[in-house]
Amino acid sequence: MKTVVVKNQAEWDALPGKFTEETAVHVYSDPKVPLTIKKTPKMAEVSITEQSLVDVGDSATIGYVRDSATIGYVRDSATIGKAHDNAMVRILGDGVKIEAFNAVVIVCQDCKPTIKRHGTGVTVVRTKKVLHTVKTFAEVYGDGTKLTLYKSVEADTLCDHYTGKIKYEGVVECPDFDPDPKRQCGGGLHLSPTPYDALRYHDGKVLECEVARKDIVVYANDITKVRCRKVKVIGEWKP
Repeated sequence: MKTVVVKNQAEWDALPGKFTEETAVHVYSDPKVPLTIKKTPKMAEVSITEQSLVDVGDSATIGYVRDSATIGYVRDSATIGKAHDNAMVRILGDGVKIEAFNAVVIVCQDCKPTIKRHGTGVTVVRTKKVLHTVKTFAEVYGDGTKLTLYKSVEADTLCDHYTGKIKYEGVVECPDFDPDPKRQCGGGLHLSPTPYDALRYHDGKVLECEVARKDIVVYANDITKVRCRKVKVIGEWKP
């Protein structure tokens, strides 16, 4: 079996969609910088080790989580083969399958995963649903008057993917802004708190933008994107 070591997002993104032979992929990433795994390459057994911080989604399969690694979230029917050696896994979706040995598994209140516990060294914690506000969002992603957010746009036009009419260049204002926090979609410029959240919505060119805190509306149940009244494009984000 071939072995590949991945230390950051760029190295993960450079992996092929399929290996030509069975390959062990070991992730040793910076514990302060989340590495996002959307899908796992075919013919690969992935292990998360050495205090890495990883987000898992889109039906990815992880063979092992160990050595005090933390999975920031697991959702969308992902599978964790074994979680042990003081690993921590946060489950935010239905259909997740996980085998836990010496690990802590944190499950959101409304989620229904399948958890197989092995031994007495497994702790499962069910958390209440968190309702976010601009205040809680800013505390996580920069508690100040201005925040840095990200937008994935069409590479050739710099326009949004959904309508193709709003060009992200210079200062951009939403033509139909709605400040109602109960509204999740429409009525704002949709930006994300991390480049990888932005790429989940559209696989395009990611732009780094500056947004005044007063121009942000947060939907309480989801902070992978927020609605903005006005943003200032700083430039292209590069990993």
